[in-house]
Amino acid sequence: MNASSRVAVSLTLDRIVDGACLLTMPLLAWLAVFGHRGAVLVAGLTALAIALRPSIWREGLSLLAPARLRAAPLPRAAAAGLLFVVWIAITGFWSPTPGAWKLSLGVAAFTLSGGALVFEAARASDRRVRRMAILFAGAVTIAAAALLFEGLTGGFLRSVVPPVDQTPLRWKDMTALARGVTFIAPLVFPAAAILWSLTRSRALAAAPIVFALLASLQFTVSANVVAILFATGAGAAALLRPRSAISALGALFLVSLIAAPLFAVAPADAVLSAETPLMPVSWAQRVNLWKETADRILEDCLLAGCGADYTRAWAADAVMIDVPGSPIPLTEAPIHPHNVFLQIWLELGFLGVITIATALGWGLKRLAAIEPQPLAFAAITAAFGASYISFMLEASLWQVWRISILSLAAYGGALSYSVMCSRRS
Repeated sequence: MNASSRVAVSLTLDRIVDGACLLTMPLLAWLAVFGHRGAVLVAGLTALAIALRPSIWREGLSLLAPARLRAAPLPRAAAAGLLFVVWIAITGFWSPTPGAWKLSLGVAAFTLSGGALVFEAARASDRRVRRMAILFAGAVTIAAAALLFEGLTGGFLRSVVPPVDQTPLRWKDMTALARGVTFIAPLVFPAAAILWSLTRSRALAAAPIVFALLASLQFTVSANVVAILFATGAGAAALLRPRSAISALGALFLVSLIAAPLFAVAPADAVLSAETPLMPVSWAQRVNLWKETADRILEDCLLAGCGADYTRAWAADAVMIDVPGSPIPLTEAPIHPHNVFLQIWLELGFLGVITIATALGWGLKRLAAIEPQPLAFAAITAAFGASYISFMLEASLWQVWRISILSLAAYGGALSYSVMCSRRS
């Protein structure tokens, strides 16, 4: 292929990727309100378009070359991540949940999607980066505003768009809207950084964060409020000390992962036996779940884990418990532990912990080697912080839409960094 043909192919691929962004970014704003699980489509369709580039395959496969593994942190992070995915599949052989090995495919697919999105954001021309950044920031801001509107109006948009929710007090609609806030919580910080970089308007930059925070206050999922506030604090720290803040947050991830079995000492018995509720019902149930999960880790699942999706089988046979403040008995075990760190120990064991910790450690080392752009690093740190709270309080490793959100957060962080670099050049 001669030079002119290569240029023509490259321009065609650029148009395909740009077309995918034009489709998926408005879809992001819609799905945040009407179907949070559609985060899979937003991340996946764009990544599939990027995957048409031969260069991404060459670059990706070359990461596993022995020479690169010896020389740089990113290939080591990629290799550890690959081992983590393979180990998920292997644990499916002793999981009590049939077909559990397939869960590795979702983790792999949307980890690769995140890599593809970052690849595109890092290598696109300044003009294309600006266009992609505007689409991303605009979609996230509209989504945050729409979720706030839904919170203030009791879900007006969902009430007029079929299907009609017939659950008492429209419980499913309200829960879905809270999950929509979970969807955008890590994304509003890269969006804010992009808006500031492009407009230099504090009001516009603050808008997505303020909308998301106010929206989170309208629903009953307090983890969203905690996530946005914690992320805001982490981002503010990163403005002052970019590398130190993101390294500290990475260390917090690693400590939380390694120390997760210490939940075995949680005072669950005291919480459940109290004459008056010591905390909200859902939190009391969660404290008991975390203790029971840690006990099972230490008794049966420490080394190799009890198998991917083990908690689903546990939930099927779980006993009912009385929780102070609840008018009815509640299950001891939902289908996941509501703590990703505990879930990795329980279902994947020490080998799962060591592979994902290695991947995270080398990934952080690679990020720390990049020339810091304070605002972009603040956005990345804040998105990382929102994800940390979600991992600690509510998420599951097997909810693919949540991994898709991480992919989109990485994309937003890469776009914000690229926009900052283009302004300086």
